[in-house]
Amino acid sequence: MDEPNVDLRPRTRVSEILPSDDGAVAAARYDDEAGRPETLAADLVVDVSGRTGLTLGFLERISSPKQDVAEIGIDMGYATAFFEISGNAPTEWMGVAHLPVPSNMSRGGFIFPMEDGR
Repeated sequence: MDEPNVDLRPRTRVSEILPSDDGAVAAARYDDEAGRPETLAADLVVDVSGRTGLTLGFLERISSPKQDVAEIGIDMGYATAFFEISGNAPTEWMGVAHLPVPSNMSRGGFIFPMEDGR
């Protein structure tokens, strides 16, 4: 992506969305690749962290009234497990997917490498 006004920072994790004095988004605080905290000024922050944790923290910080929450069940289950990757395992893969055949199976699986050799 080559956009002069867009800054992507791979292998980082946003920890907080920071407000300006008037309550608008002013910056994002994140941990860089080495785990050092950094702050990046921003006019727009897109929260893709899941379950809106960063956005809810931001709204609480600016004293925004609590919003109504609606939950919709999707009749789906999942399980998560963590495994250590062998030291001699290949490292060039980005993930593995096992997809079901829709007519007679309903289960699938995904494997993705994580930090700390997991």
